[in-house]
Formats: sequence, structure tokens, C-alpha cells
Amino acid sequence: MASTHIFEDQENRLPAAQRRVKREDPRTSSNVQVNRRPVLGAINPNLRKQPARAAKQGVSYETGIPQQADENACPTQKSFSTSQPSFTIHEDTCLSMGTTSSSQSASSNNTGLNPLSERLSKPLQNEEESIEDIDPSVTGLQRSLSIEHSGSSDVMEMSVCEDDLMVVETTPREDVLQSRNDDIFDVPEYAADIYQYLREAEVCHKPRANYMSKQTDITSSMRWILVDWLVEVAEEYSLHTETLYLAVSYIDRFLSHMSVKRDKLQLVGTTAMFIAAKYEEIYPPDVGQFAYITDNTYRVGQILRMEHLILKVLSFDMAVPTTHLFVNKFARLCKCSEETLHLALFLAEVTMLDCDPFLRFLPSVIAASAVALANHTQGHTAWPSHMVESTGYSLEQLRECYVNLHRAFSRVHEPQQHAIRDKYRGTKWHGVSRLTARNNFPW
Repeated sequence: MASTHIFEDQENRLPAAQRRVKREDPRTSSNVQVNRRPVLGAINPNLRKQPARAAKQGVSYETGIPQQADENACPTQKSFSTSQPSFTIHEDTCLSMGTTSSSQSASSNNTGLNPLSERLSKPLQNEEESIEDIDPSVTGLQRSLSIEHSGSSDVMEMSVCEDDLMVVETTPREDVLQSRNDDIFDVPEYAADIYQYLREAEVCHKPRANYMSKQTDITSSMRWILVDWLVEVAEEYSLHTETLYLAVSYIDRFLSHMSVKRDKLQLVGTTAMFIAAKYEEIYPPDVGQFAYITDNTYRVGQILRMEHLILKVLSFDMAVPTTHLFVNKFARLCKCSEETLHLALFLAEVTMLDCDPFLRFLPSVIAASAVALANHTQGHTAWPSHMVESTGYSLEQLRECYVNLHRAFSRVHEPQQHAIRDKYRGTKWHGVSRLTARNNFPW
């Protein structure tokens, strides 16, 4: 009997090797484990995870009980059902809830920080009894800067003529690249307008210089201890220096309008740091971690209620020009070395401790005085002539702030707890806190 040949398309026929591979497809074999596509976290192992915190205790918002949680763990997959509504309206009840249950007390030596409660008194049970309004105009704190809009009805000419064309070099010159790298952060096209806006904004956000005289239960030394403790908190959680400056600014602006008892001063400082971290940081610490670093002196509900009060008093105006911003700007204009910049940052950070006399000066004045004193300490010209034109400050205008900053620099080596001095003693900051001030002045 003759065999029947099945017609096969020779052109599209698969080679024998590929047919064997196809027959050995793991998806059709029951003995071979199926390789499924991994989740997003396993595709790229180099994805940035949230940095590890000093305190790994999470806190439940509903119960206030500490819980162990992995910050980098992926949430479990949820099943979607068509019977569920398309969306739900979430009502935040954290700010209106009553006193939460007491958290489990944690040992203070586990946090790596000295609890501020040892230096300040224990809190009261009711925040309303320890915080009073000392400014009747607190409800009218809305401030706005007038921005002039220059409108033009002219249509931009988009046509290109042959005369406007120019030859572009394929290899840029090194001097052009160097100048571009130097000016990339200064945006020279808008530098004057940005600087003018910052100078106007710092006046609007300046706290009252004599607000401590209106406080009946706290003193300048208590504020000094609080700021010194916040420096340790910022170092413990690796927060940016700008976050620390914002927190101190929120504290001073809040205390300018509200009278606070001494046992609620740490709560104000902790909440101000919590707000500043949420504003400035990419990975801010959780509210439960801020409650943990206070040795559970304050609960999560107290911090959230204080956050609501601070934001209401400050009218949600969180964008504040700080001394840290002006120091970096003036150091670039002055072309300071890295060691001189670190010394200027150290001097500017020292001014946060003393409310008297440095609350009388604007952040730009303090920054200019810090850069001038750093230059003079390093043996350079304290305030070059081009800085007078760029900043609008002459050395004579900086005299009062310069003298007070020089006095604070001379006392920085006194044997007392000083977190800023210990911070800038490391090699990362060139050990600038070990330097001593010169006896003469640049004028």
C-alpha cells in the first residue's frame, strides 16, 4: 500500500532543533517548574529602599499600640471585586480622636538619644491647658507676596532665517563646560528675581525677636536644650540640615503667637520636626518613630493634634527661606573652599541655639556674617567687593551680627553639652568645630 505524504510548507517549516526545543517547552511539561514573571521589587534588585531607621517600632493609628513592621516590605496583593464601589471617601479621624491608649514604654537607651524628658518636666494630660493664645491676631496670619504679572499680547516670532543659523561645534570647549557647571545652580537668568523674592519672603516669615518675654513658663535656656536635642534627632535619622532649620523656624513662629507650658515644649519641637521632615525629606520618619524617640512621653494622637494646631497657627505656610539656603548661595558667589563652606555652615547652625540676640537678625544677614567670619578665620578677605554688589550687604551693615557671631564662636568650646560642636568635629566636616576665632576684626 502506498504511503500518503502530507504536504508541508518547506519554506515555513521549522528546523529540527527548534522543533525539539518547542516540544520541550517548560510551559507544556508538568515535570518542569514554571518560571513566572517576578514582582516589581524582584525585577530590579538595585531599587532604592527606604533607609533603615534607628527605631523599627511602628504604631497603630487606631490603637496607639507599637507594632513591628518592615518598612521595605511590599504590601500583599489585594483581590478586586466588581461588587465593591468604585471609590470610597476617606475621613481622617486621627485629628479628632480622643486620648489614645497608652503606648508601651521603651527603654531610653535603645533610641541612641538622651530623652529630653529627663531635662524637661513630664507632660500634662490635656494639651489645651498648657497652650494658650498670646496673639489675638493669630487667625489673620495669612500672608501673601504681591507678584506683578507683566502680560504681553505680542506673538512670538517662530520663523527662522538663514542669517540666524549658526554652526554648532561637535566638541564643546572645556572653558564653556566649566562655566556651565559653575552657573547651573545659580540660574543667572533668574538669579536676581529669585534673590529679591527670598529677601521679601524672609521678612514676612521672621519670628518676633522678643517673644520669649511673653512666655510665662519657658525660658531661653529651655529652648536652647530643645534645639540641641533636635540636632541629635536629625543626626540619628540622617535628616537634611534644611529640615533642622525649618523645624526651628516653625518653633519660633509658633511660640511667637502661642504661650506654651514647659512640659509641652518638647511636644512642640517634636511635631515641628515631624512637619519639616514631611515637607523636606524624601523618606520622612513615621509619626510613630517620633513618638518613640521621646521615650513614649507623648503618644501618636498628641503629636497629630499638635500638628493640626501648628499648621493652623502658621496658616500652612511652610516654605520659609532659611539661613542654610543663604549660606550656600553666598558661598558659591564668594567661591569659598569646601573647608570655608563647612565653617560657615557650622557658625550659622550655632546661631539657632541662642534666641537672643540672633532672632533680631534676618537669615540673610546671619548667613552673610557667617560667610564673612569664616573667610576671615581662614585668612581670606572677609567680604570681597563683588559680594557687596551681589548681596546688597556691606561689611558695615553686618557689623552688629558679625560681632555677636564672633562672640558665640569664641564660647563654642565651653565644657557643656553641644550637639552641633560634636557634629562638626568629624572628618566629614573637616573638623571645623575645633578651630578658634581670631582676635581681630576685618575692619
